[in-house]
Amino acid sequence: MNFYKTNPMSEMGLTAAGRPVVRIVRIRSMLDPASYRRIRRNFYRVHSQFVSGNERRTAYDYFMLICGPFSAERQVKLPNGAASAIDGSGALIDAAPDKDSARESEWVDRR
Repeated sequence: MNFYKTNPMSEMGLTAAGRPVVRIVRIRSMLDPASYRRIRRNFYRVHSQFVSGNERRTAYDYFMLICGPFSAERQVKLPNGAASAIDGSGALIDAAPDKDSARESEWVDRR
């Protein structure tokens, strides 16, 4: 989630259950240099990159967060997001399912 210069917990009136993990998302690092040069002056296109496919691996990847093999909680705990668990060829380094994935597959099996 992107909450520029705000504390999401206090903004929602919730008490903090610990220190939140904050990652600075750099759109420039998500794209090849030529692609970034092409869109950098188009504010809406740059903003839309948050929910578009990355051209490079970074700590923030919308599709990995939503459709990837790891829960959001696990991705937050990995030092560089899901990119920490994928090698240069795109294979999973740590293919062990996390707790959320195991719970989801149990639910699917019961249907």
